Amino acid sequence: MRLTIILLTLFVTINVQSQANDFEGAAYNIGIGSVFSSIGAIINKKEDVTLGATIKKSLWQGAVGGYINFEAKRLLRKNIYNDQWYYYWAANTLNCIGSSITENAAYNRGMFEQLNWHIAFMRLEFKLKNNLKVHPKFMLVETGSFLYNASKFNFEAKQSLKTGHMIFSADYLGHNIYALHNAGNILVIKSQLTDERNYVHEIIHRYQRDNYIALNSYYTPSIKNWLKNYKWGRFLNNHTYLDFHNLIISAVSYSLSESNDEYYDNMFEHEAGYYSHTLYFYNN
Repeated sequence: MRLTIILLTLFVTINVQSQANDFEGAAYNIGIGSVFSSIGAIINKKEDVTLGATIKKSLWQGAVGGYINFEAKRLLRKNIYNDQWYYYWAANTLNCIGSSITENAAYNRGMFEQLNWHIAFMRLEFKLKNNLKVHPKFMLVETGSFLYNASKFNFEAKQSLKTGHMIFSADYLGHNIYALHNAGNILVIKSQLTDERNYVHEIIHRYQRDNYIALNSYYTPSIKNWLKNYKWGRFLNNHTYLDFHNLIISAVSYSLSESNDEYYDNMFEHEAGYYSHTLYFYNN
């Protein structure tokens, strides 16, 4: 876990002011997909496959997944001024496909061997190898986040249905804070519910989490092997997904924000600001 955080911190802090254009955005997402899926592929290497072949496959497969994640963000950007539900859902679909390809690479699976659809706090695993199987699972961290937010804030059904994400509203979230992303859930102050930039900005944060979903492949196999020794553990294996990447990204994002003079002066906020046209925060 410590190595994961160190690698992630080094990677995202190489150039805080990157992604000044779409070329840099594509390169960044491709790099994430290639690097972190390849680390997972090495950890989960099959005995009958050479290390070189493992790295080669994961590099290009992770790059494909990363590029699709980039296209999802670029498509989502169209909704800043269009306010159309189908842009949200199309972008969500692209993001799920890209993240699935990256995760498959980290587990040394075929590119489309398994596709994962994330909606609300649920994960639908479509296993396409041989016969089609659909396996629904609760994402542990995002489910906990949903229950917490549902107990404290107002659920916005219309906005949730339009965006494909769980939207909650509040009268106040903090000084100069219009919206927040909270492990798969989005909080928006009531006066800003009609500003699409808030949704695009915070959904990009959700996509960023999925960019790094390969991190789960570093430790999940060991945890699942331990859990299967217990009845309750087998239940967890069958019905939940250990989305601990949410906790890792939250910790790194918080650390980067605290280490800079300006809250928005970090890679995660800069990327979300770039695609949502909210980079003016840097100058305020």
